[in-house]
Amino acid sequence: MKLGVPDDAFRAFGIDDFDHLDAAFRRAAYRLCEYSYATQFCWRSYNESRWAALDDWILVRYREHGQHRFLCPIGPGNPGDVMQACFDRLAALGSEPRADFVPDAVRTRLAGDDRFRFDPDPSNDDYVYLRSDLANMAGKKYARKRNHVSRFLRNPAWSFDRVDAGNMAECLVFLDEWCRSHGCEEDPRLDYEVEALRTCLLNMEPLRQTAYVLRVGPRIVGLTLGELQTQDTFVVHYEKAYTEQEGAYQMLAREFARTVPETVTFIDREQDMGVEGLRQSKLSFIPDHFERCWIARPRDAVVTAPPEPPGPAFP
Repeated sequence: MKLGVPDDAFRAFGIDDFDHLDAAFRRAAYRLCEYSYATQFCWRSYNESRWAALDDWILVRYREHGQHRFLCPIGPGNPGDVMQACFDRLAALGSEPRADFVPDAVRTRLAGDDRFRFDPDPSNDDYVYLRSDLANMAGKKYARKRNHVSRFLRNPAWSFDRVDAGNMAECLVFLDEWCRSHGCEEDPRLDYEVEALRTCLLNMEPLRQTAYVLRVGPRIVGLTLGELQTQDTFVVHYEKAYTEQEGAYQMLAREFARTVPETVTFIDREQDMGVEGLRQSKLSFIPDHFERCWIARPRDAVVTAPPEPPGPAFP
């Protein structure tokens, strides 16, 4: 099979593409956070991500470390032939033939296909928690989290408010202040992350996102945003809080989980991106399991490039 899609057919993610592509992502039901239209739309300028349709498949191509990359093809059934065609296109472009962010379900589906091998990508495994665990933080294993929450609750006036048009301006001011306090100007990727969150906030309604702010008195001290990704899983795309406000991050996690319907079993809090501090933080919330992420390559591929620096193509 040849990838019968010319290079100029790949186009940037636009808000008008939402209905078509969001439906395709949801039908595929890949259990990794990259397979959210909001992620692709809000991060589209970070790595020049583009999409194209090939029959019943959606192809997502982007650039990372100076090379072209493809996500796992998104569509019905067995993606093996489409994936092989993506490999051939990458090789023709002078890039390594590979598909990134391959969900475990696809790896299992292609396990008997001798064209491919699958290498683990642990920095991009998603951390998945029981909604009830985060909402209740019960038992000995959550004792430290409850202590942080208790200290936060000493504030006599706090609230957890849904973001809407009435408080959007405050949210954007909070993001600017948070960015200044965390040195975004010296960290381009962090600056892109805040810009992606800002884009999601400003397009919440068409992207079908839900966001809340945590306040102490009138002051916003934290903000979180996410969406229902599959029937049983809610994904938290962003969490930002002032670290000097003790318990703010624990409260964001607890209170957001309490807004999620009880019919939802899991909360996906995305990856650690190979960052040790983030890994320890995510482990401290006691994940129920991991959604494993894989890199697909040709069976006989020899990888000679040096290890890539920490940090995923998408958050």
